[in-house]
Amino acid sequence: MIKFEDKLHITEQDLEYFKTEWLNRVDSVEEKERYRFHLDNDIIKVLFLTTHHHEDGTKSTSSTGLNFVKIKHSWADYISYHCYDSRRNLVFDSELFFMDNCKITQHNLKGGK
Repeated sequence: MIKFEDKLHITEQDLEYFKTEWLNRVDSVEEKERYRFHLDNDIIKVLFLTTHHHEDGTKSTSSTGLNFVKIKHSWADYISYHCYDSRRNLVFDSELFFMDNCKITQHNLKGGK
């Protein structure tokens, strides 16, 4: 189990790396423009924005989001990023940029659509 207390400091350079890796796995330019990234207290917050068009001609925007932390495992010689659930204070074991994990996470963030 990964502990939240084991998270590492995240720099602006780390955030840029994360954004690049994340967006490299996005299929379209339109979709890339719907993501927002924010660094808050060593947690990367990713939002996916959705614009809703209403019958009366108005628009509204909603978002869904996930949090990620940077981890260095004692048994590995590399750093990895993991999804963090702040409500349960739980860091998920799955490495974000391993195999298809990021694509699956993006799909879930978009509401599975």
